[in-house]
Amino acid sequence: KAFWIGTLIFPVFIVGIFGIQILATLVTPDVQKPIAVIDATGRIAGPFAEDLSEHTLKDGSPKFPVEIID
Repeated sequence: KAFWIGTLIFPVFIVGIFGIQILATLVTPDVQKPIAVIDATGRIAGPFAEDLSEHTLKDGSPKFPVEIID
């Protein structure tokens, strides 16, 4: 009896876990998330900011505005 319950409940449980993750990503609001980078060398922050500039919101503004702190 426990075998059949486990055989039926486990797949439903796994599908539920994936479904919750997918719904969470679809429901997440589209807002800016500012990031500050402390870079004493000046070599890391520039490329990092360029990579993040590819991610934009629906209105075209950057999703991750980067503030570089020397």
